[in-house]
Amino acid sequence: MSETAKIRSRVAPYVRGGRGLDLGCGFDKLLPDSIGVNFNWGGQGDRADFHFDLNNPLPSPDGAWDYVYSSHLLEHLATDPHVVLQDWWRTIKVGGHLILYLPHKDLYLVDNPEHLRMWNTEEIEEVILCRARAVIVDKLTEDPATMGLDRYSFLLIAKKQ
Repeated sequence: MSETAKIRSRVAPYVRGGRGLDLGCGFDKLLPDSIGVNFNWGGQGDRADFHFDLNNPLPSPDGAWDYVYSSHLLEHLATDPHVVLQDWWRTIKVGGHLILYLPHKDLYLVDNPEHLRMWNTEEIEEVILCRARAVIVDKLTEDPATMGLDRYSFLLIAKKQ
């Protein structure tokens, strides 16, 4: 099961009818009409519409998207996460959503050398709230004890004011 498949139904109310980006979509875009962006072509099954180095600012105008969704990508980026999230936030319309699904630093127990940084819900919430006019509209920290061993992430959804 993909990471996105685990929370697709939970984020549906925040993306329904909107135009948005799925950054680091891999083989499973959030929605068929989301604009999928990956670093590199991922081979057969890659669902990306574009390939772009996501360490760089997005080539989108301010307020272009109803949502920006990213699952298990931010921890792989070498660019300062404050800078990355500020740029993603810039591209979201007022009333739109930033949807982040990330491995939780206390629940993700695998030593992955590709993970450059790890966070918990509160740390990412603080980054979002200190950089933008936002309200957190939904969050979930998964508990492997109650949700299965494939659950080790947290979801944070912010609405742009």
